[in-house]
Amino acid sequence: MTSAGSGAGALPPGHVRRYYGDLASGELHPDRMRIDNLTFRAVIDRAGLVLAQTPKISIVSQYQFALRRVFASMVHDELDGGSSDLLQFNVREQGRGFDVFKKPISFAAALRLGPIEHDGTYICIAGTDLEVTWTVDVPLWQSLVDATRIVKVTLSGDYVSCSTR
Repeated sequence: MTSAGSGAGALPPGHVRRYYGDLASGELHPDRMRIDNLTFRAVIDRAGLVLAQTPKISIVSQYQFALRRVFASMVHDELDGGSSDLLQFNVREQGRGFDVFKKPISFAAALRLGPIEHDGTYICIAGTDLEVTWTVDVPLWQSLVDATRIVKVTLSGDYVSCSTR
């Protein structure tokens, strides 16, 4: 086995190495962590209006949610036809009352480029509610898309217990 600081199998410095170090040292116990995916869905009608959407999702009160990746998907993505270019989203943390991202994220970029990954993590306060807010370019949607689309954003992250050992 190679030590953490030398050899070809060594992890480079950074947050992943610290994370594995915390697991190995016992600082992070399996009973204090959970991995979860929170999925938010929206139905956007022919007029470009959000017809229905997943309501807020509550974070488990004894845990903080450390957001690591954001995935975007579209039901029948072969029907995209450019509709994803007319859509943006943000994640709203209701506990602190602000958006996770400084500016809305292009749905097309998240859909085509794969998951949005964080070098660090965004940590939500325990017991907060998360929701995804959608922004549609309505005039262009009506003239270019003129169809209903179902879109999804999935937040992948870790639940970390707030309790001490």
